[in-house]
Amino acid sequence: MSPSLLLYIGLMIFTNYIFYVVAISLINKRFNKIHINILAVLYFAVVILLSFFKSSFNFTGMNLNPFTMINDFKNYYKLTLLLVVSNTVIYLPLGVFIRFKIKIKIPKLIGGFLLYIVFVETLQYVSHTGIFDINDIILNTLGFVIGVYSYNLINRHNINYKQLGNE
Repeated sequence: MSPSLLLYIGLMIFTNYIFYVVAISLINKRFNKIHINILAVLYFAVVILLSFFKSSFNFTGMNLNPFTMINDFKNYYKLTLLLVVSNTVIYLPLGVFIRFKIKIKIPKLIGGFLLYIVFVETLQYVSHTGIFDINDIILNTLGFVIGVYSYNLINRHNINYKQLGNE
């Protein structure tokens, strides 16, 4: 089975499950923790598929200069903007989910994520399925951090909302 077919099937399953969870949640007017866990596993599987099977050709390389993105913006504005946004947003849900599941200090969460994303970038480089790119590490980490702080903000808002309702 080709990698692009696996990616397509994974995206289809993920999309259908999202619709299912949203429909059930709207009907029941609440989110089921089991559905959220399954959704997180499917999401993570799609992220891994996107990380390692995003193209039909193998390539490798290394970019350790974060300032190359400035030149990329000058030469390929639309493509670079798309890459910046997608590399930032792709790990945002993981930040929310991990913060929801694991109640440890934020610096430890970020450190653990940095180890994970450096491992993924190294594996892409070694397996010739991608480029070890410092920009990907920075943007993926930024998305994860935004997700973690988004969860904290939403959680704090919900606590304040519940306290206002009880008064």
